[in-house]
Amino acid sequence: MINIKVNNIKKVVESLNKLNKHSQFTMAVAINRTLWDMQQEEKKEISKVFKNPTAFTKKKSVVYNKAKYPEKMTGELKLLDFLGKGMPPDDYLTPQILGGERKVKRSEFWLRDKGYLPSNKFIAPAPGLTLNQFGNVTQGKMTQILSGLSAFNSAGFDANITAASKKRNPTRATFFVPKQPSALPSGIWQRNKSGNIKPLFWFVSKPNYKKRFDFVKVGMLTHKKVFEKHYNKAFSEGFK
Repeated sequence: MINIKVNNIKKVVESLNKLNKHSQFTMAVAINRTLWDMQQEEKKEISKVFKNPTAFTKKKSVVYNKAKYPEKMTGELKLLDFLGKGMPPDDYLTPQILGGERKVKRSEFWLRDKGYLPSNKFIAPAPGLTLNQFGNVTQGKMTQILSGLSAFNSAGFDANITAASKKRNPTRATFFVPKQPSALPSGIWQRNKSGNIKPLFWFVSKPNYKKRFDFVKVGMLTHKKVFEKHYNKAFSEGFK
């Protein structure tokens, strides 16, 4: 029979406990450093797959929630899903990741609420609409159009053009939606002070998107590439 005796068992247990805590702290550090790397790679991918993405889309779309030792030992990489104004990246990038239909824009919701836009239709830029360098309608132009149609309906905000404001500026451009059936295609039109008209938006069926942005693949490949390196480095740093 062989007997094994461990001297100073209390110190051994204390050392093991310290090692366990150090290992958990190291895990949290490695997770957070990996998340940062994943975020940077997602930003690069956005610039590759989309033509002229806005600075906001490139820099602010992908966010992460850090791990925090000891209460939260997990991290999360995701798309920004809330903005005070405008459509958050989660709404307009998710269809590019998963494919399929996009969500209703706030402007479309207001246009439906006022009875301009049928519930099964969406808006798409028409030839008469000037887009910015990123291929988007500017917020100022969208505000002008919705105001002209008295389509704003937001608590604490009123930018609709009134009869009085029309009287003060009678030469301003006006916007209208032709009642169907009409010789004009269904959409939002602009009439200038000379009486000339041009289409700004068409009313179209629900847009469908193909998968373009492989968010999950980019993230997982980056995790596989860097996590072990970050863990080993963080573990060593704890003994310096």
